[in-house]
Amino acid sequence: MLEEMPKNSESQFLSSIISWIKVNQPQIKLLFTWADGILGKPGFVYQAANFSYGGYIWTDLYITDKGEKVHPRTSQGLTDKGDKICGHRPTKSLLKKQGWSHYKGKQFRYLYFLCNHKEKKKLLTESTVSWTIEYPKKVDLEWQLQDLDTGEWMFVPEIFYDPTVTTSANKKAVENKSLVKSVGLAREFFKF
Repeated sequence: MLEEMPKNSESQFLSSIISWIKVNQPQIKLLFTWADGILGKPGFVYQAANFSYGGYIWTDLYITDKGEKVHPRTSQGLTDKGDKICGHRPTKSLLKKQGWSHYKGKQFRYLYFLCNHKEKKKLLTESTVSWTIEYPKKVDLEWQLQDLDTGEWMFVPEIFYDPTVTTSANKKAVENKSLVKSVGLAREFFKF
């Protein structure tokens, strides 16, 4: 939702959260987060806030025939006439039946230290991840699309989805439309 806010809202929000944690939860030593490279975001807001970068993982995403993005965990709760149609992940045959596409893309990990320099140094030596400030850029974004007939993965230039589409594939999003309306009213009240 912050993408719809004025420029620098994400940075201001992040700064406020960090300040709040330092005052109200001083025992917290670090913040860990992911940037959704699969959605075209290498984490510029974390880079601007001097987070440390810790590499990436490949993650999955499904796109419905209507262009809606569906997270793998969301797909687990899908039902068809009261019967569960997805287990842990949808099968290739189910994806084909539903008219969905299966993509993979990068998810970038970031870390921000809230502790003192001595604790930071200790945590870095204990980490199994190499942390750096050599940040990913747009050129580092990559996507793969699965051929549902052969199971093969092929690189594609980007993922196409419609961020305005919300269907029964994302039941929680449908249920939360009233919450979204409330957020809109809050924006008006606070003049965001």
